[in-house]
Amino acid sequence: MISYRKIRIASTVAATLLSAVLIQTLGMRHASAGCSASPALGVNWSGCVKARKMLSQYNLSGGQFERTSFVGSDLKSVNLDKANLLSADLTRARFVEASLRGAVLDKAAAYRTNFDKANLTNASLIKGEFFRSSFVNTVLKDAAMTKAEFPRANFSNADLRGARLLNANISRALFAGAKLKATAFTNAYTFRTDFSAADLSETQGLTQAQIDVACGTETTVLPVGLTSPAAWPCYPE
Repeated sequence: MISYRKIRIASTVAATLLSAVLIQTLGMRHASAGCSASPALGVNWSGCVKARKMLSQYNLSGGQFERTSFVGSDLKSVNLDKANLLSADLTRARFVEASLRGAVLDKAAAYRTNFDKANLTNASLIKGEFFRSSFVNTVLKDAAMTKAEFPRANFSNADLRGARLLNANISRALFAGAKLKATAFTNAYTFRTDFSAADLSETQGLTQAQIDVACGTETTVLPVGLTSPAAWPCYPE
């Protein structure tokens, strides 16, 4: 004979399991609704796939895009001020003339991404991977770029005043005509970094060892106490 106590326990277990299923179902519906949300201020697309989308000129400021995939998307002139793009995939995306002031791009994957003429003032790019990305005429004032990867990136005529590239990899990157007042290069990896036509006189943290493995010409202005290596200019690879 089944006791009242056993029936009560069985009912409690069944109710608990039903609640768990309902919570999981509602969570899945919520996540799905988030990914299908229209582009808007503060939108939450975290974990969503927005690859090869036309998203230019939208106001997405303050949005949540953690681990979002924007692979190959066009975000020209988009507003992403103070947006969270932590660990987002920005590979081959286009952010030309976009506003990313105060945005977080830490640990983002941005291979061959175009940031030309964008504004990344006070943005954080810590530990991001920006291989062969373009930052031509880009504003990166006071940006945090510590331990980020910028091999073969193009910073021609970029505004990097006050930016912090501590322990960053800028090997073979191009800095021709860049504004570098108070830019910190402490412990940055500068193998064949091209400082041709760059004024380094007011930078911070550069050492002779870093200059010796970098590239430059007679147009390069060095900080006081550092000298041009005999190997300059570098031979083309």
